[in-house]
Amino acid sequence: MDGGDTWTEIAGPYGDCIPVNVSYIPGTSSGYVITGDVNVNGYAGGSAYTLDGGETWTNLDDGNYCYLIFQSPNVGWSTNWVTNNFYKYSGPPNPLPVELTSFTAAVNGVDVILKWITATEINNQGFEVERNQMSKVKSQIKWEKIGFIEGKGTTTDEQKYSFIDKKLTAGNYAYRLKQIDLDGTVKYSDEVEAEVKIVAAYSLGQNYPNPFNPTTTIDFGIKNKENVNIKILNAIGEEVAVILNEEKEAGYYQVKFNAASLPSGIYLYRITAGSYTAVKKMLLMK
Repeated sequence: MDGGDTWTEIAGPYGDCIPVNVSYIPGTSSGYVITGDVNVNGYAGGSAYTLDGGETWTNLDDGNYCYLIFQSPNVGWSTNWVTNNFYKYSGPPNPLPVELTSFTAAVNGVDVILKWITATEINNQGFEVERNQMSKVKSQIKWEKIGFIEGKGTTTDEQKYSFIDKKLTAGNYAYRLKQIDLDGTVKYSDEVEAEVKIVAAYSLGQNYPNPFNPTTTIDFGIKNKENVNIKILNAIGEEVAVILNEEKEAGYYQVKFNAASLPSGIYLYRITAGSYTAVKKMLLMK
């Protein structure tokens, strides 16, 4: 980075290798292929590549390749000092800027919670979150940017992201991610859908699973903006936990309850929202 005034040693992919050539992989920020001395003068080597500047290496083969020059992200030309032949080298393939492994949408009241996970990222500037309120008339479909989440640049570690689209009106919504590379190239994710429903009445659903151990989920609906309180009671009506006590907009919700600290038995859960109160039973079996 400073014309050779300082150097940083990077561990190679194998011991006692004479690195004949290191070639930068076009289209990456820290991807390289190394070729080395194989079974010559007692040394072992071959070819290997890294996508993270030498932190990790993947061995390709044990060929006696000499100089390697790339003409594209995954095609290069190399010579071989044993056969004196000229070879077309294919690989490693240039990875997509982001390997997206999951993208989900979940409704929580009048909010939609988006979550996504990446396995690897190369030159990732970030994600624009786009939404359209779905219409039966396709010509009226319009995507709009509703947020931006910064990416992690280049990493081979799993990354988790989330975004909340808040206070929506009732209707069907579609979401997609516009992933933006550092050089400005973009790639769109698959679409996910979510439905925000109108709540006609207050409700308290049966927990699931039931029986449970040790966690369970409780669904409820409120038709007006209210302070919602949900308490857990033991079989004789004593309070053992408060799992929700906050103001909520009208909508459908779910909360999770972890009973890891409680003994097996029958419990009650009670909701209070304005003048609405309901109680249901659940069974903890350890």
